[in-house]
Amino acid sequence: MREHLTELSASDYFTTENDIFRTLRGLRELLTSRSFESEVRRYLDRPIHYKIRRFFVKQSGDFFKREDLVRYQQRKEDGLLVPGEFSAAETAELSRDLFDDDRIPRDRPS
Repeated sequence: MREHLTELSASDYFTTENDIFRTLRGLRELLTSRSFESEVRRYLDRPIHYKIRRFFVKQSGDFFKREDLVRYQQRKEDGLLVPGEFSAAETAELSRDLFDDDRIPRDRPS
């Protein structure tokens, strides 16, 4: 997949998802992998620092009163992805894909 990155250009900004997946072979499989974090670590050549953003809805915010700042919340945490592979036990714990909603907190007290 990495060798195909040079095939992307500014003109691909409005291209379709299917066209991107055709250009970057393996991307779809990586993004939908049940062990996404384990898989992506295999492609790293150095540690990557990133922000983890978790979005959730606080039920205490009244939807009809448009209390959007109360209702729609996010938490930010620092993350670090290190090259390498997980053990089999760690990979089993990562039984989800990138789009899995099970990890999203539903209502957190402030």
